[in-house]
Amino acid sequence: MDFINCANGTAISKDVIQFKQGFAAAPGTCGELVQGVIRGEPFLVSCPVDLWSEVTVELSSEGDSVAHLDKSCRALQHSLAYLGVRANCVSMTRKSPLPEGKGMASSTADIAATCLATARACGRELPPEVIAG
Repeated sequence: MDFINCANGTAISKDVIQFKQGFAAAPGTCGELVQGVIRGEPFLVSCPVDLWSEVTVELSSEGDSVAHLDKSCRALQHSLAYLGVRANCVSMTRKSPLPEGKGMASSTADIAATCLATARACGRELPPEVIAG
């Protein structure tokens, strides 16, 4: 389990979160079944596995911020900016049995779960196409 403090309040908004928590999980994969282009649109069909990245995000208007897991922290910051929310302190906890660097989409699962957990901490949902974008 990784505990991360990240996001330095770079998202600008009149909305400042006092304290909220969100949770989300996303599966890893064992690769792609099909990948290509149909009528000019790229597509990808992955083979999910029953190993999940679980992320909890807590937002607060007070506290310090330090970045560690770069991809997840960037996803969190982009999600806050997309949602128009400013938080001075963000705590993220990640629990994942997915091996890193083994082609099982551990980073993708972390990022997807981070985006959705961030939105849920803001009392919102993000559709899959926004997370994938």
